[in-house]
Amino acid sequence: MKLFRSIYTSGLIIRNHSSIILAFKRFKSTFAYPRLTFSKPHIMNPAYFRYEDGAEKFQLAFEYNNETYNISRQFNMDRSVNETTADFKNRIKSNVVKVLEKKIHALNKKKEKEDKIKMPEIKIDILIDGQVISDASIAKEAIFDNSSLSSGENSLLIHDSKFQIIINAPWIKNLTLPSYLLQDCLVYPTKFEHQFLLEDKTIFQWFRKEDKEFVPLSQGFYYKPTKEDVGHCLKLSCTPKNDHSEGPTLEVVTEKPVDAGNQPYLFEQRHAFTKEKLTDENLRVVTYNILAEIYADTDTARNELFSYCPSYALDMEYRRPLIIREILAYHADLICLQEVDEKCFNRHLAPTLFRKGNYRANFAVKSGNAAEGLAIFYDVDKFRFIQSSRYLLGESLAQDHVYQTDLVSRIKTNERLYTRLSERNTTLQTVVLEPVNSKSKRLLYVANTHLYFIRMLTTSDSLRAHCFSPISNGTSTNSGKVNLAMK
Repeated sequence: MKLFRSIYTSGLIIRNHSSIILAFKRFKSTFAYPRLTFSKPHIMNPAYFRYEDGAEKFQLAFEYNNETYNISRQFNMDRSVNETTADFKNRIKSNVVKVLEKKIHALNKKKEKEDKIKMPEIKIDILIDGQVISDASIAKEAIFDNSSLSSGENSLLIHDSKFQIIINAPWIKNLTLPSYLLQDCLVYPTKFEHQFLLEDKTIFQWFRKEDKEFVPLSQGFYYKPTKEDVGHCLKLSCTPKNDHSEGPTLEVVTEKPVDAGNQPYLFEQRHAFTKEKLTDENLRVVTYNILAEIYADTDTARNELFSYCPSYALDMEYRRPLIIREILAYHADLICLQEVDEKCFNRHLAPTLFRKGNYRANFAVKSGNAAEGLAIFYDVDKFRFIQSSRYLLGESLAQDHVYQTDLVSRIKTNERLYTRLSERNTTLQTVVLEPVNSKSKRLLYVANTHLYFIRMLTTSDSLRAHCFSPISNGTSTNSGKVNLAMK
């Protein structure tokens, strides 16, 4: 992700290429997004130096403004931890000189020979505790390893500009908003990569774009678009903070406006029966096959398995906010999910269900090279986690446990069936929970699995093994619908 101001080049014309035309419309503004704002009322010309222990490089970021030449340019540099201060200063100088030369050259085109602007001499110095550090020193050591960095004057001098050096300020490396925004469904950064910040200190401000203005909406990591937001793009402004300092603010704007969606949704009918949590020792359990993205994003899925479904509705970016909205509104005590992409679990389901529903989770990836698996969520107000296990059913068949001897012997009578089952990556996930307020002190053993539909012909008859996911009306299907067990 580029964190620099984009420049619109009007001379480039490419016909019959919609993506280029759209890109031109999006970046025509001088301040295109994502936009990084360095200016702070309480910090004079900040120069942000960042280094994480063990890294091979350190970073420098600053904004160089020169009113004489009408320059406002952001620089973001990665430098080796072994680089000398002299080489580091030369690199800074080289980057600044390039910008100045280009600007002065453009200005001189309109001037007579005797009036042409001369390139100024650019000098770079770095001061730690008010003392210029030696050119022979190692830049990283001189800047980051100085024991008295918290006091004194630490400055970066570039020509006639003075920058205040700030070490390891909170920093946003990547902030990305979802490609689909649906009314009444949570919106939040799909990617949020950062350094040195504390989320509870960081400020997230949401805006709605109306014409050319941005109207403030609310603060917080999450935002739920309303009916008034439909048809408008949203902007998220993030100011990273920790207990000691504040970093530059990053702003991002959604590429698409908020969509009203295909309301009313069918799950809203079920929500009418689950408006509140169950009390006492009553439990509500939800189990849901959410269709992993690795299976939905294929030609087979689009053209055969789900040919009746619009392509956009198979996109996990579209389905995910709806899945989260549906699951949260069941107010369940236990949630068992199947076909859960590991990335989706780590980036979306686990953090969101914890923050918005107070659920902790356990994930069990399938065997082999599968990138999806099973997830059990439990309400931490009702349960205390004891332990979890993962069983690979194919391996279990070969172990001949006493409790499954009869079953295994029957399966082995059909060699093809036994081979087929042994090769599958079917997994059983179990979690042992202790009810927090139960008087009985009994433990709850939760098992979650996703079995395959298998049909194989024997010499004498057809042997069928079915695994259906029942839905609320009592019928059955193997397409991954919702199953509710409600007290």
